Amino acid sequence: MAARSHMSMLFRQKSKVGSPGVAKNQNDVPADSTAASTLSKLPENAEKSATPPLVAQPSYTKLSEGLRKNTPASVICLAFCGGRKCRFDTSDRWTAEDMAVNGLYSHWITEDILAMARPNAQLIQKNDIVGQFIRLGIKTIINLQTAGEHSHCGPPLTSSGFSYLPESFMEKDIFYYNFGWKDYENGSLEGLLDAVKVLTFAVNQGKVAVHCHAGLGRTGVLLCCYLIYSQRLRSVEAIRHVRRKRPNTVQTSSQIMMIQEFEQFLINCFSVFSTSKADVKNSSAKHPFTLSHHLEDQKEVLHGYEARALRYIPKVIFEEIVNSLLANPPTDLLAHPTVKDYCLTLDGRQSGWKKLSSERDPKILSRLLFYWLLHLKNPILTNEELSNIVVYADKPAICLSRFDLATRYTVEYLLRFIQRLCPTANNARFDLNRRLASLLTQQAVEIRGIYFPSDGRKRLGQGTLAQLLHFLNSAIELFVNEVVTISEESASSIQE
Repeated sequence: MAARSHMSMLFRQKSKVGSPGVAKNQNDVPADSTAASTLSKLPENAEKSATPPLVAQPSYTKLSEGLRKNTPASVICLAFCGGRKCRFDTSDRWTAEDMAVNGLYSHWITEDILAMARPNAQLIQKNDIVGQFIRLGIKTIINLQTAGEHSHCGPPLTSSGFSYLPESFMEKDIFYYNFGWKDYENGSLEGLLDAVKVLTFAVNQGKVAVHCHAGLGRTGVLLCCYLIYSQRLRSVEAIRHVRRKRPNTVQTSSQIMMIQEFEQFLINCFSVFSTSKADVKNSSAKHPFTLSHHLEDQKEVLHGYEARALRYIPKVIFEEIVNSLLANPPTDLLAHPTVKDYCLTLDGRQSGWKKLSSERDPKILSRLLFYWLLHLKNPILTNEELSNIVVYADKPAICLSRFDLATRYTVEYLLRFIQRLCPTANNARFDLNRRLASLLTQQAVEIRGIYFPSDGRKRLGQGTLAQLLHFLNSAIELFVNEVVTISEESASSIQE
């Protein structure tokens, strides 16, 4: 059916994150977004608490949860929901406070996200739900139900297999996504992350309405995970906020466990510095990682334009840091308190990236870049890459083609930046290249009579250094004569 084909995905399957690109803006053009631009605004009382959070408890008892999981669907509708008189399929049992959209059991979780019980054809017609959505600025509906579920609740299901026809909203330019997630069952972390990214994308287009059957269990899980992803809330804080806005949300112990597992999964993927959490003696501190491992984790959490543009480039060395890089060598990279604070906030909070994007102190930015490159488990240029450079130093294109993609794009990005700097003094470019050589190899190189890094590292051999510097200069000259740059390649791939 057309409505289902618009966006229908099995929750247990890991789908491609590029799927949000199907949605379009008012000009019928695919829209790009970044995680920072899609954050829904939380009220002040939803800020992270300084006191240790309490453990979240399920709404259902273990007995009630067990009965619901093992009872036939037709009996569940009659015993727990009310059958054809299901309280979630009618507006008669709810006060005005419980109907943010008149006629639907619904609450605003953030300024941009509405949690609601499933609408049905009768309520849509009786209460002009579509018209209300338009007036409220709701641009997207995310349906977490599977076709045919709760068929004994409320009015009979429509031909779509759901309680309403998605076309009734889509015809009014309201986007529709369906993530089929069976009631009282857990999906995969990968599938949940896909749904969170779609929600993040949709919020950037306008307000979003999310529903399952009652809009409490599966809806609550998705919204809690969205807050963890976008606002970097802890799982218990996210559950507390959603429940404060919509009582009894997140119903079962398995749903709470899933939210907690999602949080732990993201903590690892969001980590930028392997030592930052160790500094605060966190037992979940991330072990030292390589460039490839970091990019794999980064790929899990980026979406939209960032996911495409930063496929092979670490976000931490993207424009925010590189554009303010200076050649002055810091002696103690973590001595500045702001630098150490960034190592903590970039790992755990979205606000860290927002703050970094407006940081203009070149000393802080350069120290962050230096520290990140030097703290990797393995250098960007290992002995294998250096061997190729020694042999093909005067043939940079061949050298780059022999690197793995992560190494190639990262090295190329940094070199293109040096090219764009165009320092007027030859000694300035000389110092930049020597510094880059030390950072890429994690070995000490003499710069203006001082070895950098100055922490007792092995010194890079003079012969290897000479060939590496020759390669770096040759590569820069190669880029000067080229028309296409990495950024332009990314732009063309986006257009395609």
